[in-house]
Amino acid sequence: AENCKEFSETIRQISNFNNEDNKILFFKWLAGILDGDGNFDLRKLNNKLILKAIRIKLHNRDVRILTYIQNALHLGRIRADKNKPHSL
Repeated sequence: AENCKEFSETIRQISNFNNEDNKILFFKWLAGILDGDGNFDLRKLNNKLILKAIRIKLHNRDVRILTYIQNALHLGRIRADKNKPHSL
């Protein structure tokens, strides 16, 4: 949810996951982010489905969300899309 001041409600929710005991909440929150703004890249290799990538595409004002996810999971890259107002 966003308001007219370009503030993301999702960014405000990040502060709730700093405690180690809230890992389950983090993954539920992450599932919500993926459901709304993400996708899975699956490839078929030797008749097996292989997960190639998990992508989340957000507006540049929400790049802190991507950084938070990257730091929490200790993996991934964040790329800004040229001439477009979003990061992947």
